[in-house]
Amino acid sequence: MYVSPRCNDVLELVETTRHFRLLAGAAEIGGAGNMSLDALVKEIHEKYTQAMADFFNVVDNVLSIDGSQNFERAFFQFRTVVKVCYCDCYSSVILV
Repeated sequence: MYVSPRCNDVLELVETTRHFRLLAGAAEIGGAGNMSLDALVKEIHEKYTQAMADFFNVVDNVLSIDGSQNFERAFFQFRTVVKVCYCDCYSSVILV
């Protein structure tokens, strides 16, 4: 019953992690544009890293379906932070 939505959520976690690792890599080598944009990208990545840490402080096993709704609540909070990070990224790219 919960297996398919959970698989989609875990896939989103993996894809989001990949996106933010690529973004952080670009900032590390100075490839985000200029120094202020690199700093903004690092700040966004720090927000993402904290959101991921907060998620895993609540969820020990992403595939465990125990009925407690801990995953769902933590994942909702994680997605909320990630959406803000994505908006920050896009707005900074448009402004440059």
